Amino acid sequence: MLRKLNLWTAAAAAGLLMLGPITNAEAAATEAVEVAFPAFPVTVNETALDGVHSLYPLLLHKGVTYFPMTWNYTSALGLSVSWNAEDGLSLTKTEGICGPVPQTLSAELKNSGRAADAVPVPFPVTVNGKAVDSPNETYPLLLYRNITYFPMTWRFTKEEFGWQAAWDPVSGYSIQSCPVEAAAGKRLQTALNLSNGGQLAADEKWIYKNPVRNSEGPHSLVRTELNGEHPLKLSDDLAMYINASGEWLYYIAYDQSGTIVKIRKDGTNRTILPATGVGELWADGEWLYYTKRTQQPESRENASSSPPGIYRMKTDGTGGVQLNPSGEVKSLYVYSDRIFYLKGEQGKEGLYSMKLDGSDDRKVQERVTDFIITEDWIYYVRDGKDIRKISLDGSIDIPLLEQEKPYMGRLSYKDGWIYFAAGATGIHGSLPLERVRLDGTGRETVFEARPTAIYWAGEAMYFAQWSLGSHVLYEHQLKEPAPKP
Repeated sequence: MLRKLNLWTAAAAAGLLMLGPITNAEAAATEAVEVAFPAFPVTVNETALDGVHSLYPLLLHKGVTYFPMTWNYTSALGLSVSWNAEDGLSLTKTEGICGPVPQTLSAELKNSGRAADAVPVPFPVTVNGKAVDSPNETYPLLLYRNITYFPMTWRFTKEEFGWQAAWDPVSGYSIQSCPVEAAAGKRLQTALNLSNGGQLAADEKWIYKNPVRNSEGPHSLVRTELNGEHPLKLSDDLAMYINASGEWLYYIAYDQSGTIVKIRKDGTNRTILPATGVGELWADGEWLYYTKRTQQPESRENASSSPPGIYRMKTDGTGGVQLNPSGEVKSLYVYSDRIFYLKGEQGKEGLYSMKLDGSDDRKVQERVTDFIITEDWIYYVRDGKDIRKISLDGSIDIPLLEQEKPYMGRLSYKDGWIYFAAGATGIHGSLPLERVRLDGTGRETVFEARPTAIYWAGEAMYFAQWSLGSHVLYEHQLKEPAPKP
C-alpha cells in the first residue's frame, strides 16, 4: 500500500545519525510504504529488545525484518557511520568492536500491529565502499522516524556486516555480531540467584546448594555436577546467599548467628569471617557486601551487635566497615558500580542506590516491594502487585503488567522473560509461577508450584517450594511440561 507523505523532517534525534535537511519537494515526492512491528521476540548481542516501548523498533516489510541503524546499535554491532549532504550515508564494518545494545525506550510508546508510514531513503547510501541501488532493490532501504533501516537479508547481515542471524518460532529473531561473553551471563545468573535468597549457586562445572532449608535441621551444603550427579557434602551449615567466586564459596550460616563462612569448593579450609547477624551477602571481586539486621532471619535469639545497615569487608575478612547509616535494609543487589537496596516500612519500601563505597546515596523509586536488574533496566513490583521497569537513574518508568491479585513477587529473568509468582499466599492460596516478556506482552503460566524462590544453573531452573516449614529445592527444565523433584 502506497501513500504520499506531505512533510517530514530529516534531522535525527540527539545522539543518533544526523541525516541533514530534506527539502519539501523531496518529501512530497517520496512515496510512503506500510510497515509493521514484529510480534516475535528479538535479541541482539544477547540483549532482548523491548520493541513495544522503543523509539526505534525493528520493522517488518514484505515479510522481511528491518533493522534501525541508530548510533547506539551501529556502535554496539561493529559498524562505523558517516554522513554528509553530498555523499549521503556511509556504513563500514569495523573489527574488534562489539558490545551490549543500549535501548532508547519511552513509556509513551505502544508499538504494535501496523506502524505509521516509512519511506524509501531519498539519499545515497554506501556499505563498505559500495553504493546501494536502493530503488531497485527487492527490499529497499527505508527511513522511519528519521532513522535509516536496513533489510536483514543474507546480503547485508552475513556478507556485508558479518553478523550471525538466526530464527526459530520459540526464541524469535536473533543477531550476534561477536562471540557470546560467557562471563556476562554468569554474572547475571549469580545476581538473580542471590536476589532470590541464594539457596543455590552454580559455576561452569558445579552446583552448590542447600537442598532443604529449615530451622530445625539437619542441614547440609552439597556440591553436585550440573546434571545433579556425584553429590558431595561440603558442610553441615544452614547455608544461604551462597556465592561461588574463584576457588571459594562464601555464604551465611543462618544456624550460627548469621555468620559469614568462607570455604573452598571442595569443602576444605572452612573459615569463619568476622561478621554475625548478617542478613544478605554478595561477593564482588575482592569485596564482600552484606547487610546486618536487628535479628537473624532464622532465630530471634541471635541479634547483631552492630547497627543494622549495609557493610563491606575484603574476602580475607579485613577492612570491614559500615558504608552508611542506612538503618534496616533488605534486597541487596550489586550491579556494576552501584549497590541497590530497599528501605522503609514493610509494603511501602523505597528503592535506593549508592556507589560501592557508600557515597552518592539516593532514592530511585517509591512503593517498591521486589526488584531485579538486567541489561541496565530495573524490573520491579509496585505495591506488591504491578510489574514495571525503570531506568537506572529513575528517569523513565514504564508499566508492564497490572493485576488485581493480592500478591506478586519472586522476580527472576531468563532469555527475555520476567518470571514471577502471582496469586494468594496461605495454605489454601494459589501461587503459580508465571512469566511475561520484558516488554509486558505474552503473559503465561509456567506451572502450578507455589515457589518461594527461583534459581538458575545453566539452562535448568530450580525453585524452592514451602512444605511443612521447609523450603525444598526442585529442578525444572523449561521444555518439560511439569517440574520434577
